[in-house]
Amino acid sequence: MATCSVGGRQGSAQITSSTAISPVSPFYFTESLSVLRCYIPLLRAKEDVDDPLHDVAAQFLDKVLQDPAAFVRTLAKEYVQCTQKELPLEVLRDMSIATMWSKQHALEQLVMLEVLFRLAWNLVPASGPVVVQLVQTAYETDLGQNQLYVSLLLQDEGAEILQDVECVWLVLLVEAFNLEKVLEDDTLKLVAFHQDASTILSASQQLALVHNLVVCANDPRYGPITLAWACVLFRPHTAAEEQDAIPENYEAFIHRIAFVPESDPPMPLYHHILMWALHSDVDVLRRLETLLNQLGARVTSLAWISGSALTEPNAIAFRAIVEGT
Repeated sequence: MATCSVGGRQGSAQITSSTAISPVSPFYFTESLSVLRCYIPLLRAKEDVDDPLHDVAAQFLDKVLQDPAAFVRTLAKEYVQCTQKELPLEVLRDMSIATMWSKQHALEQLVMLEVLFRLAWNLVPASGPVVVQLVQTAYETDLGQNQLYVSLLLQDEGAEILQDVECVWLVLLVEAFNLEKVLEDDTLKLVAFHQDASTILSASQQLALVHNLVVCANDPRYGPITLAWACVLFRPHTAAEEQDAIPENYEAFIHRIAFVPESDPPMPLYHHILMWALHSDVDVLRRLETLLNQLGARVTSLAWISGSALTEPNAIAFRAIVEGT
């Protein structure tokens, strides 16, 4: 059985139930994960000019990631495939082996997300197509919970992996929305053709696509993403109020987010979404508190205790997103 592919390449030859429990299996699993994990320190080194490995990392990544945005799209598609990858019948006959391989696939998904986060953090601009790809992937897979063999991942280590996956999805999408730039840029003008494509606001069609996905998710688990999206909507709403004319390609979207007629009193959609996120049934503040204090993405000691599979627990980039939100 082959592991999930990485960058279009399969990670292994065929593995049967007899070889899956051989002494070499742990080594094989570790090496499969290392194929992707090697990107994480390289991406971190490239973004820090003072890092001793900065020049080496930059040269290597410039060769293997000639089109980082295309790599993001490819990796996101392979992530989806990995969540639905079937196990051979000979493996499924032994639940312990099937569980072992299901955990391996989940671990590979987690590392894919860590790489995607690093790419979104500093290398790949949050352009419309990139953000759409990430949001579609997150919602299609239900933040990583939509697994073909989810029943094999509900206990102990498997559940911890899925929790880490969901956590990384939350911080990844918040980063993809580029809130820092969106909220700080109070000079935004809605124009037919934006010169700056570093935020989702520059692409009217993709803006509408992401909006449709975000507002249709009523599960409180998506609360932090929905809250972040309310912040995104604030900027085009206020920009539209200050402009004499709205470009034709933004008219329908601006009209849609202007006011919520059924609200009393009528309020802008971003305000309505904010009120939803703060409602006790959603309790997004408690969800954020959980991210701050309980998950391995921010608390190293907890990551060690719980056996978190994150490559870099409590990474500065993770902390910056969670604490900033």
